[in-house]
Amino acid sequence: MTLQADPAKVGSTAVRWDDYHLDLEAIADKLGGLSTSCFTPAVKAPADTFAHTWEVIAKDEGTAAEALADGLRKALEGITAGDHLSSVEAMLVQNALEETR
Repeated sequence: MTLQADPAKVGSTAVRWDDYHLDLEAIADKLGGLSTSCFTPAVKAPADTFAHTWEVIAKDEGTAAEALADGLRKALEGITAGDHLSSVEAMLVQNALEETR
């Protein structure tokens, strides 16, 4: 079985996950600063709970997106290192196969 990865696609996917992280972080910040003072007392408590719950979810998901981006970058390092080693190994094998006189 051969595993192939396109380094450009892995890199661009990491950037997209970074973007998701930043977007989710911004959403969490907005939810954290959300004022519920305009609501009646009967609605204020549920609104506070709603905003806080979604703030936590956005932060957690943002952290997960950042971890995915970091993992993809680490994988990209491995891919490019492996490609480099494969190129060196191929050159050494080719040198061994060529007849020298």
